[in-house]
Amino acid sequence: MKFLFVYLSLFTFSFANIVDMFIKDCENGNAKICTDLGHSYEYGRLVRMLPSDYYENFTKLKCEQNSAIDCIAYADLYEKTDKANIRKKALDIFINECDNGDINACDNAAKLYYHHEFLFNKKLENSEKIGLEFYMKEKSLYEKECEKDDAYSCMKVYELCNLILKTDGQIYLSKAHQIYEKECESGNTKSCIERLKHEEDNGITTKIFGILKDSCNNGDLDSCDLQQYEISSYFTKTISENDKNEIIKNYLNLSFNACENKNALACLRLGKAYINGEFLTKDIEKAKDFFIKSMTLYAKECENENRDSCKTFDLYYNNKASIPVFDFEIPIKKDENLSRKYFLKGCEMNKNAYCHDTHLR
Repeated sequence: MKFLFVYLSLFTFSFANIVDMFIKDCENGNAKICTDLGHSYEYGRLVRMLPSDYYENFTKLKCEQNSAIDCIAYADLYEKTDKANIRKKALDIFINECDNGDINACDNAAKLYYHHEFLFNKKLENSEKIGLEFYMKEKSLYEKECEKDDAYSCMKVYELCNLILKTDGQIYLSKAHQIYEKECESGNTKSCIERLKHEEDNGITTKIFGILKDSCNNGDLDSCDLQQYEISSYFTKTISENDKNEIIKNYLNLSFNACENKNALACLRLGKAYINGEFLTKDIEKAKDFFIKSMTLYAKECENENRDSCKTFDLYYNNKASIPVFDFEIPIKKDENLSRKYFLKGCEMNKNAYCHDTHLR
């Protein structure tokens, strides 16, 4: 069943703020961004390479400030000649952070040792053994959090036991289930959804669905998102068509409201719904509008140094996510003078092809 909604244009705001973030990066010495801006003002649209070039500079600067996770991203995505040394820097940081009790750092150090030969282009004796030691540290830290009734930590211990350490972790899985069920009954919808991801239990599943349905009716967007809990085969087999339609209608209403209130993910989901004809009548133009708004919002969050938003902006604006008919672009006002200005600025910083291009004549 498709739902029809009154559609109002979402774009009563200016795109100038997006351009400002790139101008700032150009002024700070990023020649690639300057050249991209030259093209953008030439064509009257934000060229697709801008988010990628921005994220490259973001990860590079953060790596220089000793953010290990950004060093890994920079090495994996952008660095051409010195990947091993950058990963070595990240590994050293992870080891230090793990020693200071950072669970994620222990996990990342373990992975780097486990795949040492591939990532560093040289063999390290006992690398898997060292990696296993870091996994054991990670397990110990998660066990302490699990003892405090943190369900996520209990699940992580179970996964480490089952997938890495090859030991019996069933007790941790059972404890995670119990905590998720208790939190779900107390109204924590995220715990309800997490519980549905695991072992099927008809009684529990029915109970959880009832809680999610009530929460959805009361305006909680996550509780209405069918994709969050269609992973339960019991749910997909037993839900009535009326219940499903009610959830979808609430989900769409809440998504439209959330998008209007500048929720980037809600706008992105609506764009996908329109492009795929999922729940809504397929409409390419409406899809483009919602994609543009979502990218604009993600760009703003990226400017505020939200790493995940930078990644999402790059992923979707360059269509690395391979969404069909994904030919939208964010419009900006054409300006020959600004175009030439930024081509010249990029040329001054980096003697590239544009120094002799017709753009500068």
